[in-house]
Amino acid sequence: MIMATVKERLNPGGWKPATWKKFFVIAGLWNFSFALPAFLMPALNFRLVYGFSTGDFYHLWLNTVFFVVVFIFGIAYLMIAYDPPNNTGLIILGIIGKTVVGISFYYLYAIDRVTILPVLGGTGDLIFTGYFISYLVLGPKKNQAN
Repeated sequence: MIMATVKERLNPGGWKPATWKKFFVIAGLWNFSFALPAFLMPALNFRLVYGFSTGDFYHLWLNTVFFVVVFIFGIAYLMIAYDPPNNTGLIILGIIGKTVVGISFYYLYAIDRVTILPVLGGTGDLIFTGYFISYLVLGPKKNQAN
């Protein structure tokens, strides 16, 4: 009984427009949950992501810049949440970005350059990618009411 309810709630085929809006808010919050700690604690974030500490300005700066982009994508997902049918271009950019990041973290983990933490984040990104694609296929279109 409970599992059936969970499966129904996770199945985007039956989602109403309001559910999709909530989903894109969650996507934005997902990005913020990774970006904000990187801004607030750049050295700790670097150690958690790469498995070693550094005081090198350029390493810390480039890592922070990556998370600035993550934050900007989070803002984009909140923009999508406001009006998903009119933001399919941003959704496509999200699909590209999340796919590249997810696969990149898998690769970096395979060659022992990152810890498991970014792999978990990348896995979440790939799950979001599946839902973003589902939105493009199954979600409400421009001419449908909210």
